[in-house]
Amino acid sequence: MEIKKVNFNDLDKIMKMEKEAFKSDSFSKEFMKKLILQSTLFLKLIKKQVKQKILGFIIIIQDDLNRLNIINFLISKKNQNKGYGSYLLTKTLEIVRQINGIKKIVLNVKTKNETAIKLYEEFNFRIVREIENYYRNQENAYLMELDL
Repeated sequence: MEIKKVNFNDLDKIMKMEKEAFKSDSFSKEFMKKLILQSTLFLKLIKKQVKQKILGFIIIIQDDLNRLNIINFLISKKNQNKGYGSYLLTKTLEIVRQINGIKKIVLNVKTKNETAIKLYEEFNFRIVREIENYYRNQENAYLMELDL
């Protein structure tokens, strides 16, 4: 298992995973290109033995002076529930803790996504509040945060 920065060569694979997972809520290809260039962290989890197969990815932006925001975190459907999400989140938080001045990390998650919420809670993220109609399909989200 290896974690590397996402580059433009990964874009088609990333977009395929994005559309499979998030359907109408997925980011556009143009937006993903901007994120590759401008995000604080855009990391992929790869399986080295299988021609750099991408198992998942995480995108983090700095949206405030002391805060980072996980705007996308995804493990491909067939690779879920195998510990890959925990591994990627663990390694990402190790990197984040080395960034000077960052005191908090936040994310939004669908209120119905119990698996993701449980994972975040295992990492000591806590639900701060519920945001109504957050997603395009009008589903609600929880704002979760972790103090670093």
